Amino acid sequence: MNQRQQNCIANSPRRSQRQRDGYLYVAVLFTSLVVLTAATTAFSISTSTLRSENDRTNQDDALWLAESEMQRQLAIIKSSGTWRNKHTNDTFVDWHSLKLDEVSWSDESSVRHKFYDSDGDLADDNFDSVRLTVHARSATSHAAVSVELEPDPIPLDLLRYSITTGDDLKIPTIDSVVTERAVQVSDNTTGSPESLLTTPQLHCSGRVEISVRGEQKTASVTMPPHDVVDRYISLGTEIPNAEIPRSSRDLLLANRLLTKKDNPFGPVDKAGIYWIDAGGARVIIKNCRLEATLAITNSANVRIHNGVVWRYPNQADVILATNTILTLSNITPTLDENTVGVNFNPTSSPYRGTESNLTAKDVYPTELTGILYTSGNMRINRRTDGRTLKITGSLISRDLHLNGSVSLHSLDEVLTFPPPGLSDPTPMRLIRSSFRRIPPPQ
Repeated sequence: MNQRQQNCIANSPRRSQRQRDGYLYVAVLFTSLVVLTAATTAFSISTSTLRSENDRTNQDDALWLAESEMQRQLAIIKSSGTWRNKHTNDTFVDWHSLKLDEVSWSDESSVRHKFYDSDGDLADDNFDSVRLTVHARSATSHAAVSVELEPDPIPLDLLRYSITTGDDLKIPTIDSVVTERAVQVSDNTTGSPESLLTTPQLHCSGRVEISVRGEQKTASVTMPPHDVVDRYISLGTEIPNAEIPRSSRDLLLANRLLTKKDNPFGPVDKAGIYWIDAGGARVIIKNCRLEATLAITNSANVRIHNGVVWRYPNQADVILATNTILTLSNITPTLDENTVGVNFNPTSSPYRGTESNLTAKDVYPTELTGILYTSGNMRINRRTDGRTLKITGSLISRDLHLNGSVSLHSLDEVLTFPPPGLSDPTPMRLIRSSFRRIPPPQ
């Protein structure tokens, strides 16, 4: 063996060791890279998960804020009668922080809301339904909810009285007036000292000249804040004055049956609410059976004569609403089919649900059951037989003249189911199944 071969043999193990060292270094480096990559990936996944959790939390917060603000707005509506005037239709208010017990929920959280009235004007009619939309944001998350609201009417205070006048009550004749509920008079109660008013209470702000049997207090009269006649016009069916017979310049509703199923002047109204624009004429109602609410506008005056059987159509309500002078005179004790030749008890509208007939031979006692309302003056004269005129309901007018004996019996249902024209529509209630989660506005 030569020297070169000996050297090769001697050097071979050392070279092999260096190669193994290099492989080990690469393996360690590769392992380190794998560990680093895994750590980086884990950190990235953890950060993404945290961000997702934060987004979910913010989204939940935004939805919670929106629902809380909706409840707050509903509470404001219940306690405020002017909320419609403080908003612009279909326009969001400015963003503001929602505070609980005067502490802001979060610096990054805020809410806004708007009301929408389909006629474009929030303040023109308190009886309109509206949609409330609330938009909330928390950090970068947004949420929105909406709900439909409708009036939840409560009875006006005057429905607790048998008589309400915006000015004076006058009983000039020696007669007796009896009421089951209190009487409220905005100004004076005048007339003959021999006239007797029997009532649980007389609330009168001015002088009292008549004899009163009952407690006396000072009055604080509040008349309806809206146009009662217009309210019923908005709900009812028109009877065109051209369809009503005329006597000279008068519109004459005589010898007629008017109910939610019978209208001799045109189509029937399912709710039994009708209205007439008198065009400046006087309206005379006599020898009629009415089971309806009748609103009369633009009339010189309205007169009720002879035999009249008049009841509200469904639940307790106004039977006559007008904005002119209303007079009841020459009221007879009965409405006699034989005299007028009309069947007031047909199968379509049986009298008080009794058995109907096809004849015209029935006689009905005169009846006024419901509320008589005018924003003008009202005068009630003596019955033709001199006996007491009985009314179940109430009288509401500016001045009231009672020239005969009158008894007023209460109609308690109006406090449970307030008439649409004599209720306060300010409170609102949610329309069932109208709550929605909606896409947040841009």
